[in-house]
Amino acid sequence: YRFKKELDINIELNQLALAEEYLAEYLHTPRAYEQVANSEQLFKDLEDSLRRSKLGRESEEARRTVGFVLAKEAGSVPGRVYRFKPVFDKEFPRFAEIYAQREGITLPHAPQQTSPDQQGSQSSGTSDPLQRLSTPELSTPTIDYSELTTKLKELKNSKDIGRAITDIADGLRDEGKEKSTGMAALKSAQTANTKLQEIDLLKADPSTLEAIVAQLDTTIGRAKSLKVEAIKIIGTSKEPIQ
Repeated sequence: YRFKKELDINIELNQLALAEEYLAEYLHTPRAYEQVANSEQLFKDLEDSLRRSKLGRESEEARRTVGFVLAKEAGSVPGRVYRFKPVFDKEFPRFAEIYAQREGITLPHAPQQTSPDQQGSQSSGTSDPLQRLSTPELSTPTIDYSELTTKLKELKNSKDIGRAITDIADGLRDEGKEKSTGMAALKSAQTANTKLQEIDLLKADPSTLEAIVAQLDTTIGRAKSLKVEAIKIIGTSKEPIQ
């Protein structure tokens, strides 16, 4: 047998389970295995990310869905699709923040429920007042990705969603390269300006115009906020040192 230990078997079973979920729950074409014939590496990367990640369980469904979109749109993605692994791995929080801003999605904080162990200690009537004080009723708040996940699962819009995912991934890659020089913010502003200049409303599908207006409203709001913040920083940096 090619499996040397139980972990190897479990990993392969997990990869198969992800592929089955992709076919049945995302594509709604269960057992259509030809749909995953060219995505073996992507599902390996997705399984590895979900198993090893320290991002928390609250993000798992959203990260799986990002992987599923990439699997479906692999044919239209430039280059090898598994190079986009960071967006469902360590770069996911940043990806989610950027994509949510683009789509006008809120990412509220959702307090986690206490674990059974915590609940047991709270109801045990312990006589140690310090132990009672050190056991919080709620743990550190986490981000609720449910609205983001719902948007990512829109199968009819998978091509646009896939394009957005790869666009953000490329931006994050460039941002990582430029962080050391302090040019990342300027590069992002230039890229955003270029993208806006490329919009041709005369060629747009009329049915998309309302959505475009909503996107522009979000963009204008974000731009105004950033401009105010930049001016404030400029003013502070020019203040004489006491």
